[in-house]
Amino acid sequence: MAFLARQLPLERCEHFERSGLDGGHRSARGDPLGPAVSVSSASGVKWSQVRPPNTAIGGIVTEQPPTGVTELAAARTRKSAAPAINRDLRAWAKGIDTTAAAVELLIRGFGGRFAAPGQPWIQPREHVGHWADLEAIPGNIGALPGGERAYLLITASIGLGGSDGPAINLGDTISALGREQLTLVLAAIAHANGSHQSSGIEIDPVTGTPSLTRHASLYTWPE
Repeated sequence: MAFLARQLPLERCEHFERSGLDGGHRSARGDPLGPAVSVSSASGVKWSQVRPPNTAIGGIVTEQPPTGVTELAAARTRKSAAPAINRDLRAWAKGIDTTAAAVELLIRGFGGRFAAPGQPWIQPREHVGHWADLEAIPGNIGALPGGERAYLLITASIGLGGSDGPAINLGDTISALGREQLTLVLAAIAHANGSHQSSGIEIDPVTGTPSLTRHASLYTWPE
């Protein structure tokens, strides 16, 4: 990430007092290796940031948005793009229950960030829209935490099936999920099975007349 260095009047830097190892106190101005300085950015946003070494010497402050600001901006970008991407993915998966279930897992889990542009498995279609390259998931999740990795392995397994899907230990994988993710996986299994569109014959207990009845999904997607 590029750093923006600019001259700031020293009076704009709020002194950050901290205890030294010798029990004394030093301010940010007198301590070029001090931990923090409060800076007002050009946009008027003010934050206290962790300062890398030598960034306040001579009144020169090297600043970058704190991690929280960067993550918030990225989340807003994902949120603004999400409706269109989600429509694309659902349209692409429509008609194939296993693929549709996997797409719903991508869209619904972990705030939708696994269905966001920039993920290696979210790919543009030739003319318009996006699709999910589920085969790309197993090879691109090694650095993720265990719960996220388990969730995505189940997603790929449901969506691909057969010899194309990743081989997973179901017991270990399921135990790595949180309650929210487990709820989504249960709904995905029911959807992949086609239980949301199954039907059967029921006999009226009084008249003995048979009728065709449409069954509800065994486990519905949470609202």
